[in-house]
Amino acid sequence: MSKAEPRPKSVKKTLNAGRGQVPEYKDGTKAVFHYEVLRPLDLTNGMPESRDDYESIEDTRKGYPHGYGLPMELIFGKKFQLAIFETLLRSMNVDEISQFDVEASELFQYPLTSKKLRDLAHSREHGHGHSHSTHMCAATMAEGTGYPCLDELLKKPSPLRFIFHLLQVHQPEDYEAEGWQLNPEAKLKSVETLKQQGNELYLKKKYRPAIEKYKEALTRLDHLILREKPGDPEWEELDVKNVPLYLNLSICYLHCGDFYESIGAADEVLSRDATNDKALYRKAKALIGTWELGKARESLEKLVAAHPEWAKLADVELQEIKRRQDQVAADKKNICKNMIKGMEDGDRQFKINDLLKFAKLRINATRRQVHGPYQNPLRRHLLLEYESQHGSARLFKEKRHINRVVWHRQSSETARQVGDDAQLLRFRHAVRFHLQGPVEKGQGILHGKWAPEHARSEPADQRGPQKLQVCTDEFNVIIALEERVYDQVLDHFFSKKQDRMVHVHIINIDIEDNHEDATNGAWLVTDICEKLSKCRDLTADIERVIEEFADKNPERNIMHTIKFY
Repeated sequence: MSKAEPRPKSVKKTLNAGRGQVPEYKDGTKAVFHYEVLRPLDLTNGMPESRDDYESIEDTRKGYPHGYGLPMELIFGKKFQLAIFETLLRSMNVDEISQFDVEASELFQYPLTSKKLRDLAHSREHGHGHSHSTHMCAATMAEGTGYPCLDELLKKPSPLRFIFHLLQVHQPEDYEAEGWQLNPEAKLKSVETLKQQGNELYLKKKYRPAIEKYKEALTRLDHLILREKPGDPEWEELDVKNVPLYLNLSICYLHCGDFYESIGAADEVLSRDATNDKALYRKAKALIGTWELGKARESLEKLVAAHPEWAKLADVELQEIKRRQDQVAADKKNICKNMIKGMEDGDRQFKINDLLKFAKLRINATRRQVHGPYQNPLRRHLLLEYESQHGSARLFKEKRHINRVVWHRQSSETARQVGDDAQLLRFRHAVRFHLQGPVEKGQGILHGKWAPEHARSEPADQRGPQKLQVCTDEFNVIIALEERVYDQVLDHFFSKKQDRMVHVHIINIDIEDNHEDATNGAWLVTDICEKLSKCRDLTADIERVIEEFADKNPERNIMHTIKFY
C-alpha cells in the first residue's frame, strides 16, 4: 500500500495572472505587495467559495486599526515571522493577484505579527505615544493583543484566506539596502559611502539632506561599535570614525541655524579630542548664535591656546562677541529709559504691561510652517491661541485674565486655497467668546457670563494671523510651541537685517499635537506670560522666570534666546 501524500498547507487560486515570468527569489530579494486577510464565518463545509461568507480582518490598504496603511516590503532570507509568506510569494508574477487558503497550523504567529504591524501603523499615524506594545511576552499574550479579531484567533486558531497583490520585485543589486540588512563588513563600507554622499550634498548647500546622511552613518557605526569591547583596538578604530561625521554634522547644523544641535555635535568631537580645532571653532560660532557669549569666548580662548594659527579667525568672532555685548548693554539702558517713561506720577509704579507685546507662534498641522503672530498688548488680559489637529486649545476663561479667546478651525477648502507663499491666513470658521452682562473684578480676575459668537469669514484685507516672516510688528517676547518652529524663528532673525538693534526674547515651550497637551500647554503659556508681565525689568528678570518655570516643568523642552530687530 503506497504512502498517502501529505495534505497541502495552502491552496492557491489565481485571480489575475500578472505579467512576465516568475522572478528569481533569492536571499536579499525585496517583494512589495498588498494583502488582505479573510476569516471564514463557517467552516462546516470547508473554506467557503463566496466572499460574503468571510469577514475581512486586515487589509494593508487600510490604515490603523484595520491594517498597515502601506504596501508590505518583505526581504527574502531575513527570517520573517510568517515564513508562509515567502512560500506564497515565490509562486507569483509581478502584478499578479492570487488568493491562498492557508491552514491554521501555518498561522500560529499571524496574530502577533499582525499586532506589531498595526502598532507600527498607529505610531506612524498618531505619533510615538500609543497604548499597544510591540513586545509580546507570555504575560502580555494572556492579556490579549488589544485587537478583538486577533484575540479571537489566539483563542481559537482558524484557517485564513489571504489575497496577495504583488506590486514590485527588486533584486539585491537593484536597491540600496537598509542598515539592518547588512552584514558587518558591508555596514562598515556603507558608513564611508554615506559620508561621501553627505559631503556631496554639503557642497551643493543641501544641508538638511546631508544631515540625514551623516546621522544614518553614525547610527550604523554605533551598531558596529556595540559589537566590540570598549578600549580594545577594534573599538578605538571604529570610534575614531565618529569624529569627522560629528564635525560635518556640526557645520551643517550651524548653516541651518540649529545652534543647539551644532553645539551637541561639536561636544561629541571634543569628548574624544578635547582640543580639536574645528570643533572648538564651530562650537564657539554656535554659542554666539545662542547668545551664550561667555561660553563662546572660553571656547575661542581654548582654540587659540591650542592652535595659534586660528588667531585671526578667532579675533573676528571675539569682535562679534564684543559687538553683541555692547548691544545688550545699550538695550538695557533703553529699557531703563522706557521704564521711567512708564512710571505713573502718583505711586511711581512701572506699568510693564503697557510695554510688552507677546507673539504666540502656532503650527498649522497640515503644512507645518510657522504662523503668527497673533499678538495683543498684554494689559491684564491675554489673547492666546494654540491650534493642533484636534482643534484649538480653549482656556478656562473664568480662571485667567482673559477677556476674549478665539478658536479657529481651518476648513479643508481654505487649506487648498492658501499656498505656502500666502501673506495671511484666512479662516472661514471661527467661534469668538466674549464677556456679556455685568462684569466684576475680584483679585484682578474678571467674572461674567461667557457666550460664543459665530463670526463671519474674515475679509482678505482684514488683519489676521500672519506669517512671522512678513510681519512688520516688533515684539518683546515671541513664544514658539515646538523646537522646529523655534529654530525657524532663530533662522529668520539670523537672516534678516538687524538695523534698529531692539532685542526680542524668543522662548520655546514644546507642546505635543494632541488635545490634552494642547489644553495643558495653553495654561503653561498663559502662566509664563503672566509671570513675565509682572517683571519690573524684563532683561534682568527673564532668566530667573524661565529657570523657575523650567524647574516646575522638567518634562518640557524650554529654551530661550535673545535676538534683535
